[in-house]
Amino acid sequence: MKNIVGIAFSPRKLGNSEIAIKEIVNNFPEKVNFELINITKFNIKPCKACYKCLFGDGTCPIDDDFMEVFNKVKEADGLIIAVPTYFLGPNSSFKVFVDRFLISYKYFDKISEKPTILLTLAGVENGGEGYTDLALKSTARVLDLKVVGSAVLYGALPGEVVLNEENLKILKDLSTRFFTENEDKKIKEFNCNICGSNYFEFLENNFVKCLVCKNKGKLVMEDNKINVYIEEGELFFGSKEAKLRHKEWLKNMKNRFISEREKLKEIAKKYK
Repeated sequence: MKNIVGIAFSPRKLGNSEIAIKEIVNNFPEKVNFELINITKFNIKPCKACYKCLFGDGTCPIDDDFMEVFNKVKEADGLIIAVPTYFLGPNSSFKVFVDRFLISYKYFDKISEKPTILLTLAGVENGGEGYTDLALKSTARVLDLKVVGSAVLYGALPGEVVLNEENLKILKDLSTRFFTENEDKKIKEFNCNICGSNYFEFLENNFVKCLVCKNKGKLVMEDNKINVYIEEGELFFGSKEAKLRHKEWLKNMKNRFISEREKLKEIAKKYK
């Protein structure tokens, strides 16, 4: 039996984020062990960028609830992540939580390829989600999660998300994704193949530049639709090997800080 963890980032009890997750679970074709986590009910403090989680026993030294939640994420067979849009972007609880995932470099094999569904919630249709969907997909790319489904859902009032027939259809479709575990083809076909972004700057001669990873590619017309092909380049999280290299870079930065700490303190004193 699969162990599925839903993570809702809305402070509203029975808000649209929580309801959307539960609607997916209610339509599962088979029984699962399900646990809902409302991040706003946990004490999650901001990351201090101390990098201590990359050394030793791989735990975060901050005294809060993060490790309790992270361990549930690490051991889950699948994740459903639902994030509400505040001011054209994901609400602050999402960013605070995700910043702590430097620790994921220590547990790469436990996070990589974990089947995941991403849900963006917004109250205003036709663009009200801002960059929330992009933030979720980019985060999933960084963590090397296997995105089996994603959707932007609209509903302003608590519960309104399931009054929309189109939303219900989408959620029912997503409910099967954990049991087929096929990656979401839309993300691969229409997004940057380096970082997952779908935001581009148009250059000359049908070339584009990804606004997230800054790599360049070309627009190509195929079967009466336009696809984007990023021809070369890599981001520090673009592959498993790149992630492992970045982990070593982070550890070396920590060692460099230790060796140059006194010098850096003298520089900082000038700005008191």
